[in-house]
Amino acid sequence: MADEPGATLFFRHLLTFSLPHALLSLAAIFVLIRFGALRGLSLRRNAVPAVLEGAAGAFVLVLVVIGIWIAMGKGLGLKIDGWGILGNLFSNAYEEVVFRGLLLGSLAYAFRRASPAVLLSALAFAGTHWSYPLPLVGATAVAGLIFGLVYVRTGNLLAPWIAHQLADLVLDSILVG
Repeated sequence: MADEPGATLFFRHLLTFSLPHALLSLAAIFVLIRFGALRGLSLRRNAVPAVLEGAAGAFVLVLVVIGIWIAMGKGLGLKIDGWGILGNLFSNAYEEVVFRGLLLGSLAYAFRRASPAVLLSALAFAGTHWSYPLPLVGATAVAGLIFGLVYVRTGNLLAPWIAHQLADLVLDSILVG
């Protein structure tokens, strides 16, 4: 099973990309919390609203991306990639720690307002997905806005992770071409 390209890609990505970035971000978050420049991250605060907001955010994002995908002349189908789904569990968690927990939180502290923090962290999130076609980079910016908004509304990092995970689960399984 480890000889499968999906397994190799998954473990290489996890060990060389996701894990180091997540650990560095968590260390930075710890230091910023210690010095009062960042509020502690929570997976418990407003748990039920976080799950509901995350699911609603995913639904909106799926509709937006499907619209863009069809406008690009691309097709829809069904393809389930177990390694991709497993990889998203980790990469989406680390992206939420980095972009919502660290970046959005730090920017909100710096600006003393959430709106510029949400916008700038969404643009940074889109910038890391530059390998996508331009319309999908725009969709990624919209995703960053949605993820940022559900995080700000709930104060719970679970909300953007759920939105991110559900949207990726649906979109990665139906976007073909």
